[in-house]
Amino acid sequence: MSKRSKILLASVIGLVTLGSFTAFAGEKCGFGKHGFSPEKRAEFILKRVTGKLDLNETQVSKLKAVQAQFIQQHKERHDRRDELLSLLDTPELDQTKALSFVQQRGEMMKQKAPQMIALMADFSNSLSHEQRGELKQMIKKFSGRGFARHFRSE
Repeated sequence: MSKRSKILLASVIGLVTLGSFTAFAGEKCGFGKHGFSPEKRAEFILKRVTGKLDLNETQVSKLKAVQAQFIQQHKERHDRRDELLSLLDTPELDQTKALSFVQQRGEMMKQKAPQMIALMADFSNSLSHEQRGELKQMIKKFSGRGFARHFRSE
């Protein structure tokens, strides 16, 4: 794998993590109990990333495009949550419906992946080496927080 491919892959993974943070910011950011919308959380993250990375206007507009896509996908996933939860209403889990739900979600993600990756690559390619390093540190710091830390086997 070439160095450029590694950098792009790391950037994509980083931006996906950052997008997840945007969509699911928790109590660590002061949003968990207060019921702020994903849009407000995303705005908080946008301001924070913009300030820490010292982004220019072009970079901010590219990050906003990524942000808008993440918010849209979050809303679509959230809209389907009730459908998934309804599977738990029966005494026995309908495995066929659950598998179908997972497969549909996977297909939806596959369809949207090229557009999301293109947006993230556009943003990532606009960053300087220093900005990428700072973004990487922010993602590393964030990955130690939140719900997932309780399930790590480290």
